[in-house]
Amino acid sequence: MKSKTLILAIVCVFSTLAYSQKPNNTATAEQRATKMTAKMKTDLDLSASQETQVKQINMDAAKRNDEITKQSKAQQESTKTQIQNSESKRDNELQKVLTPEQFSKYTQLKTEKKQEAMQQKSDKKSKQSGNATPASKQN
Repeated sequence: MKSKTLILAIVCVFSTLAYSQKPNNTATAEQRATKMTAKMKTDLDLSASQETQVKQINMDAAKRNDEITKQSKAQQESTKTQIQNSESKRDNELQKVLTPEQFSKYTQLKTEKKQEAMQQKSDKKSKQSGNATPASKQN
């Protein structure tokens, strides 16, 4: 029972890490600010003076958001590294306790669970992009 709980915990950690990753936004801060300002000019009928001020405000906000995103990514990478280090330490400690056969089976199960989690993530992405048909529509 303990090994099942351990494996479930491992799957949860990897699933959480995999799910939290998002695609990169390739537009620069200036491109995003310009696009946002153009939309606001149209939607709000901005004067030339307002447009200049709004563009600067949007540029500052986009740059601040880029910094926040960079910090968040750095924290995410740090957390990921810390979890990997913890997992490695646990594996080393388990290897001292388990028989070679048990440890081999443990690593095999861990690998299988990781692959299952990755497959589920892939399946979920396919469903989100509209490539999969919901089960209720298949009947």
